[in-house]
Order: sequence, then structure tokens, then C-alpha cells
Amino acid sequence: MGNESFGCGGTSNTGRITLAWRLNHRHVELESDSKQLVHILRGEQKTPIEVEVIVGDILYLTSHIKVNIKFVRRAINKAAHVIAHWEHMGSIEAKWLFTPPFWLIPAL
Repeated sequence: MGNESFGCGGTSNTGRITLAWRLNHRHVELESDSKQLVHILRGEQKTPIEVEVIVGDILYLTSHIKVNIKFVRRAINKAAHVIAHWEHMGSIEAKWLFTPPFWLIPAL
């Protein structure tokens, strides 16, 4: 279990990274449709002051596990975008493992 990948996308990467750690996952795939965020997390671009705290949290959390950070176009990553949207609205269910929520099915 410790070598499995754990996919992350959307706006709450810190929460997902923490969950991956608690589940003993040590390889995390971070996906973002923000080229700027990907470049910042890879150390290829200076972090704007407006997001220093968030980026610092993500970098701290990822310093303890292996992370692969990828850019994915929103059109290709529609399911992650829908999840992030519902999560931002505060309407996401706390946990689901096998059956996706009704609002995610159209994006799959």
C-alpha cells in the first residue's frame, strides 16, 4: 500500500496530500489545470506573495513523500474540475470509495 499512487487535483491539494499521508501512500500525483501553479511547485517560477502561504503548505507536505506534479488541460481533466467546483461550494460528500456521487457521473 505504501508505494501506490494517490491522484490529487482541484483546489484542496493540502487536504488531499494529508489524506494520502494518513493512508500511508508515499507517492502522490498532483494534477492542476493551472500552468502557473505547476511551475511554482516545480520551482520553475517565483511564488507570488498572494499564494506564498498555500504554496508553502503544499511544499512542506510534499517534502515527506514522492510527488509528481503535472499540468492537465481542464477539458481533459473535467472530472477533477467538477470535484473542485463542488468542493469549493462546500457540497462535496466527506468520503466515497466505489460509487461516485450523482453530480460527478456526467463528467466521467
